[in-house]
Amino acid sequence: MPRFLVLYAMGVSGHRAAALAVETGLRELDPSCRVDVMDSVGSAHPALSKAILATYGIVISRAPGLWAAVHDSEMLPRRVGGLGRLAGKVEARRLSERLEGFGSDCVICTQAFPCATVAQHKESYPRMKLVACVTDFCAHGWWPTEGVDSYAVASELAVEQLASRGVSRDKVHLTGIPIRPRFAHPAAAREEMAAYLGLDRECPTVLVMGGSRGIGRIGEVLAELASNMPGAQVVVVCGTNRELRRELESLEDKPALTHVLGYEERVDALMELADVLITKAGGITTSEALAKRLPMVFLDPIPGQEWGNAAYLTGAGAAFLAKGACDAAGLAREVVENARVAEDMKRSAQSLARPEAARAVASMALELAGGLARETAGELAGG
Repeated sequence: MPRFLVLYAMGVSGHRAAALAVETGLRELDPSCRVDVMDSVGSAHPALSKAILATYGIVISRAPGLWAAVHDSEMLPRRVGGLGRLAGKVEARRLSERLEGFGSDCVICTQAFPCATVAQHKESYPRMKLVACVTDFCAHGWWPTEGVDSYAVASELAVEQLASRGVSRDKVHLTGIPIRPRFAHPAAAREEMAAYLGLDRECPTVLVMGGSRGIGRIGEVLAELASNMPGAQVVVVCGTNRELRRELESLEDKPALTHVLGYEERVDALMELADVLITKAGGITTSEALAKRLPMVFLDPIPGQEWGNAAYLTGAGAAFLAKGACDAAGLAREVVENARVAEDMKRSAQSLARPEAARAVASMALELAGGLARETAGELAGG
């Protein structure tokens, strides 16, 4: 029975969603396998996890240039190698206990930090395989780590980026970004969701999302949609941001047919019902939209990884990049009113979509674990 540990870091996020998608893929492909999903920071240090998330929110909102410089630096990951080892020691006790007690054959990381941390422990577990699952369309400089056995990436661009940073191409596999399997099929809850929201199927529908934490100038977007598309139906998903939900529910300057939701599991149904999506450029949300052939308008991508996602997807013709809230509303209107533009974007999305990515990553991990099992069996037979 193969054993897998899937790691992410710091609470509800796209990284967590990817980890859960990989777990589902593993269980679908091999029901006998044992899978454990773990927040590598939050499970060991909840207070530290909350502090890091709060600091991250402050930095990206008040000093985005600083975050971009840290994220995109080519030299910094090498220069802070000692700090990386120290971070590994902070997590060392809890992670070692989990690795020892669980006896993982393969560890899959959907975030660079836990990946680097596990790599620090590989000498103690020489048989353990390590998979780095990159959850953006670009692979930043923090991903290349000695000790990783395989990389799962979403684009040829990411393959080239890792190769340019010294990673053997034989280790890099083009799988896509893991998303929930339901996005590969027609949404079961589509009509139920349409009825619940009272959506008119003949009326254009704009979906607005700000990631799992409801980040961005969503109030401004609603005000501009009220001016640019007053007859449109608008559905806003606020994620875990309760304050934003309360703010938008009481907002007067928004389209009359606006539905404000909190954390929503049925995003696949919402994407099927929508004509266009206004969002930042997170790897999970954009991968889900690609799977549903949904044209996208990006507003305020987070510096670093989301800038890379936005550049890649706009360059491929699957999205527009707005200069501001007014521009975002105008671009959304163009998609809705220009059938040729919408169809071109849908075709581009379909060409990029990898809705079976979770199964692809799971298959790769199972193959690594199977190779380990065969190696162990051979040694036992030889002994």
